[in-house]
Amino acid sequence: MFKVCIISCGMIANSAHIPAFKQFGEDYEIVGVCDVNENAARETAERHGIANYYTDAKEMLSKEKPDVVSVCVPNCFHKEYTIMALDSKLVGEPIKLRYINGHTGPLGKGAKHRGVSDNAEEMTDEQRGKTWWHKDELGGGVFLDIACYGCFFSRWFMGENAKSVISMGANLNTPFGNTDDNFAAAIKYDGKMSVIEGTWSTPRAVIPSGPMVLCTDGVIMCTGGAENAPDVKAFDIYGNEVEIPEIEFGDKFKNMPCQYANHISTGEDIYPMLTLEMNMEVMAILDATIKSAKSGKEEKIRD
Repeated sequence: MFKVCIISCGMIANSAHIPAFKQFGEDYEIVGVCDVNENAARETAERHGIANYYTDAKEMLSKEKPDVVSVCVPNCFHKEYTIMALDSKLVGEPIKLRYINGHTGPLGKGAKHRGVSDNAEEMTDEQRGKTWWHKDELGGGVFLDIACYGCFFSRWFMGENAKSVISMGANLNTPFGNTDDNFAAAIKYDGKMSVIEGTWSTPRAVIPSGPMVLCTDGVIMCTGGAENAPDVKAFDIYGNEVEIPEIEFGDKFKNMPCQYANHISTGEDIYPMLTLEMNMEVMAILDATIKSAKSGKEEKIRD
């Protein structure tokens, strides 16, 4: 049984991280949650049946001595709390930390995250403008929110590190914020390239969930919007649908907690894309993507 602590009790913790751990209660026990807002910490603990809540992350790490820490703070604080967890010398290897880009900030008009009630009152533009989510220096905008996933998939699918990237971003429909709400980027590999894009200004339900893989003999694509269950289809160069054989992945690939539990219990290597080394390569692609948008030039990716 692995002991888990959650730092920050916003949307991403309540709708994604905590449910993922609780889904596999035979392997994980959430022993504590923490938020600088005591009400948020208490309400999260009560909602999910977690025994302890804190307002001080250092105190929680010291008392609970967790095996796993989920860092769910706003983007600009990821580094601070990740280093805090590592420096506590309780968590151990970096692979035990999951610092996915988490956020509690509001989206555009009519958009709601998972876990937000249907009757939740929509924020005004003035209220949105005061949140960290719409401040470039705090949240990083659409690049840190969406480009990270494109960089991750691109690196995984291509199977090698990228060489360079050219990108651009723009604030097209968020006048109350100072961050980009749309972006597009082209990532170059040896003899290959990928194009990634993201938007805050188009309704989620009508955006294809992606990705699309263009090959010499046809195309493989995901269908369905971001809010619907996606499906994978393949077509030849004449537009005829090609049958895709069904693949069984097994329980260890259900989510990251499952993969980590399998790694510890069986001794099998962690899936390569979850290792610290591979994630540093992904971060280098994302870093070059952001730099290119700011410089207006093609940026080389650091080794």
